[in-house]
Amino acid sequence: MFDKLILGGNIYTLDEQNNIYKALAIKKGKVVKLYEKEPLNYFSLAKKIIDLEGNIVIPAFTDAHFHFMSTAALRKIGFFISEIKNGRLEPSDIKGVEEKIRKFARKVPYSKPIICYNYIIPSIKEDRLPTRSELDEWCPGRRVIVLSMDGHSSSYSTKALRSMGISPEGHNGILRGEEHEFNMDKLNKIVKASISINLLIKGVEEVLNDAITHGIVGFHCLDGFSENKKDEALFFLTNFGGTFPLYIRLYPQVRNLEYVQKISKKMIYKRVGGCGNWEMDGSVGSQTAAFFESYKTEPNNFGKCYFEQNEINELVKKYNDLGYQICSHAIGTRAIERILKAYEYVLLKNNNNINPLRHRIEHFEFPTIDQVERAISKLKLIVSAQPGYAWMDENFQKAYRKYLKEEQFQRQIPLKTITKLGGIILGSSDSPVQHLNPFIQIHGMINFPISNESLNIYQALRTYTFNAAYATFEEKIRGTLEIGRNADFIILNQNPFKLNKKRIIELKVIKTYLKGKLLKKIKLNIPRILIKYLFSRKNKI
Repeated sequence: MFDKLILGGNIYTLDEQNNIYKALAIKKGKVVKLYEKEPLNYFSLAKKIIDLEGNIVIPAFTDAHFHFMSTAALRKIGFFISEIKNGRLEPSDIKGVEEKIRKFARKVPYSKPIICYNYIIPSIKEDRLPTRSELDEWCPGRRVIVLSMDGHSSSYSTKALRSMGISPEGHNGILRGEEHEFNMDKLNKIVKASISINLLIKGVEEVLNDAITHGIVGFHCLDGFSENKKDEALFFLTNFGGTFPLYIRLYPQVRNLEYVQKISKKMIYKRVGGCGNWEMDGSVGSQTAAFFESYKTEPNNFGKCYFEQNEINELVKKYNDLGYQICSHAIGTRAIERILKAYEYVLLKNNNNINPLRHRIEHFEFPTIDQVERAISKLKLIVSAQPGYAWMDENFQKAYRKYLKEEQFQRQIPLKTITKLGGIILGSSDSPVQHLNPFIQIHGMINFPISNESLNIYQALRTYTFNAAYATFEEKIRGTLEIGRNADFIILNQNPFKLNKKRIIELKVIKTYLKGKLLKKIKLNIPRILIKYLFSRKNKI
């Protein structure tokens, strides 16, 4: 007898043939049988019947580029600056920013920093972050920190600069490029000192419960900034991530080999990289992504690569030779070229299996056709993309059209071309850059600003399901609803295969199941988690 039998609607397996079934049987958390027609005697077949009531089932989602601990912390101690209201982004000018920061500051104890994030620079009339003198005027004597939406530039009051170890003398308080990127560990320390463990746990709970609400059962966590073996985010995830009731797969964003090797003992597979200390460049919104062409608005600004070619070659070789899967942030054409050459340096020597460790490029936003062919056809690299960001930018922020020349703009993530070449694209939010709702990204893939590069709904859903599982060598365990796979699935309120493509973003998840069990609201009990961690051998991530 089966443990559960699902029927009463359509079940989309999202396998290679996109097979659709009328019933699915579960035993011991796995899919054990699929029915083309509903069995007549179904009441006698299973202990429990799940009636879909005409709704549909698809595999559950995995967010493949997610900054977990940053998201959890910022949700509890920071606040959003830019928000979509009445079809536009607000506030629209520095005066509106001032009003919002002053209002929030009144709620923050004087001893605590005022941390503001999701600041969308191009939506502000003045097209900039607030300066040090402005922040000092709005919040005298306070530590004020403002983070751009893309996470690649920031601004600070005088007291905040000093707490970062940066002299305020002659400094306008705005950090971008390397000055921002390689001070993130200092910012991390300020955040850590400002949040209690109980508040952080509440943030973690909030993220996990938000994930369940949106059909997410797994995260590829790109976390960590500090190289000194005292990174709290990495400590928390390596010690407790394996006890969470979701799939947590960690990518340490540090380069210190000794530290990474220690962390990797907690992993099912060895992984390293992401953003932070593995970034090739910045972002378009902060005008720090590295291109061969200059920015339209800054003729002398080409962005900057954060690694010299020989430096990244040796770093990639070191970790590749030790069997680590590598991922690296690269947005601009010049940054993409740098990481591509590093991968070519280590991979083209292996003629039998070009990319056995399934190395990745994160974002891959503005490649040339030559770079696409080299990355996908020759190197078989995996691409982690956020097309929902491109869609949001086109409809609200307008940063890409504002800052980039037309030729640059038209090179945005060639989703369809990558897919035609057999490439693996991973769906992801880059949270806290965007909300984790997968349908923001799926909507962006289907309604992509470069329309001839849009994906269809099947291809888009696969980025969050099969492809995400493939990236962590789990495609034979989960990611589709085939026999023998984990019964990880969601029930949707509408059928995305029949829904108008302009309404994909409206899709809602009714219920989320992990290994056949309905996921309900999570309440973390730290003493219990600690005991489970100390005595469990199954807590690898």
